[in-house]
Amino acid sequence: VTPTGVIYLPEDKTSYSVPYSLQGKKVEVLVAPGYVEVWHDHERMARHDRQSGAGKILCPTHRPESHRWFADRNTAELVRDLSMKGTHVGSWARTVIDRSPHEDQAWMILDGLRQLVRRHPDRIDTACRMAIGQERFALRDLKRILAGEEDVTLANDERMNLELPLHENVRGPGYYTSQGVQA
Repeated sequence: VTPTGVIYLPEDKTSYSVPYSLQGKKVEVLVAPGYVEVWHDHERMARHDRQSGAGKILCPTHRPESHRWFADRNTAELVRDLSMKGTHVGSWARTVIDRSPHEDQAWMILDGLRQLVRRHPDRIDTACRMAIGQERFALRDLKRILAGEEDVTLANDERMNLELPLHENVRGPGYYTSQGVQA
């Protein structure tokens, strides 16, 4: 078995997977007209239907568990989970997905974001809002905002500068003058 965990049949121009525990070990291969079997120590370890010209026939259970997890990961589910942590966290995550040249790169960034969410649950949404406003979509940008406590400064400034929204029932001094009320 090759180090990549496959056997190659030149007549089919196809590689067939074998369990990862057999990598680098000697196996016996039974090639029948309709199937291929892999035997080790008098025990059948794998069976595939023959498929000429298929390139690779991979059985997911032949991968190590860590590889199965990686192959079965669901980026959309991760983004949905992150969106539950805050509106801006979800927006930042979706932008990372859209801008990343490869899904694996996006996954690594979003996994790092998930760790930041765990460490800074009360601050991460504000940090993401700041990063979105500054068009900064690298994990190191969020880490810098959090390390420099820029998000805390912004939150404090916003708390200090609260203004009442305009509303028809808010009356100024001109209202009372027009009503004939004198001070």
